[in-house]
Amino acid sequence: DKPAYVFDVKYSMSASIILESMNPKLSELSANDAEYKYRMYHTAHPIDYYFEECIKDWDNYQKMFKEQGCDREYVPYPYTKEMVKGYFEEYVKLTKVQVSVDGPPKDA
Repeated sequence: DKPAYVFDVKYSMSASIILESMNPKLSELSANDAEYKYRMYHTAHPIDYYFEECIKDWDNYQKMFKEQGCDREYVPYPYTKEMVKGYFEEYVKLTKVQVSVDGPPKDA
């Protein structure tokens, strides 16, 4: 059992579809969500900071494994900014949505 105010994703999606079909102007309110989220994400998590944190976490796990007796050699973090940049370029090519690994232009 759960409280009446807790509902699952099926209910949430159905309610959303029904409400938007009854009031199409609701869709206009979220029209710029993707751009907003893109700007917000890259402002809060610039790619260079993101990679620093990933590598730190990766190294911490390897240190922990060594301390627990793992005798494997150090494995460098498997991703590079250049790889991720390639993923972004492929995404742009396939979707025609202009995004960059470095986020939106600072002057825009």
